[in-house]
Amino acid sequence: MRQKVLLPILLAGLIGVAGCGGGAEKQSAGGSKHPPGWGTIHAPLSQQRLAPPPGTVATMYDTITLGTVPRDPFALAGYTSGFWPTFLPLRHAYPNAHTVSIAISVRHNADCLDVEPGDASPAQAPAWVRSEKAAGWPKPCLYSSYYEFVNEVRPALSRAGISRAQVWEWDADYTYRSHIDVGFDGTQWTDVAFGRNLDASLVTRAFLAIAHPPLTAPQPPPKPRPPTPPTPNPRIAYLRSLARKHHCYRHGPKPHACAVWAAEVRALLK
Repeated sequence: MRQKVLLPILLAGLIGVAGCGGGAEKQSAGGSKHPPGWGTIHAPLSQQRLAPPPGTVATMYDTITLGTVPRDPFALAGYTSGFWPTFLPLRHAYPNAHTVSIAISVRHNADCLDVEPGDASPAQAPAWVRSEKAAGWPKPCLYSSYYEFVNEVRPALSRAGISRAQVWEWDADYTYRSHIDVGFDGTQWTDVAFGRNLDASLVTRAFLAIAHPPLTAPQPPPKPRPPTPPTPNPRIAYLRSLARKHHCYRHGPKPHACAVWAAEVRALLK
């Protein structure tokens, strides 16, 4: 009974609180303030894809204020720990949404690691990626700002011998225009979607393979199978061998041989 009373209280606390990645407080999941300029040092305009190929991207929302999530979201992201562990509440509230889990510390397992002041540091990212792979995550995800990715996260991964293909990269680049930065799998482009305390990211649909439930890639229609050659009829094969044996047609009529062959044909066809 006590658990039934506590759960609505906890959920209400989560819904009512303001903070991470959106809104005025600018707090990370661990509670520290974002550094000045977080997400505002932009990728060059030439590196911002404003119109990716149709059908290749999706919008993903993340917030610690559950009440700001739009109706029937396609994709979400939430924290597994910290001051505002929203991942499980989001999964329960929106079971059909493809939801990505985010860890705020290298001590935790999740689909993605939040690399920002107050949470994980760029120097910790390589060891976390390796530990996640050992724990069964084939391709871990890292989140950070565009500037921090280019100047700190990627160099740390490179020094550790971790290639770009081994991780998903999700950056924050607050241009307030929906886009994906070239070379990334998703870009968080606003922290005030719909004028709310709500982050919005444009992510590739391939990225959502790490979500719960995973978004599987559409399978191409199966190629038509070539027609199966008919199974040779043993009778016909035998008759052909007889014809070759007795030379009934190839070397002219041989009355005795052809008579034997004809009798065997009649016996087989009965």
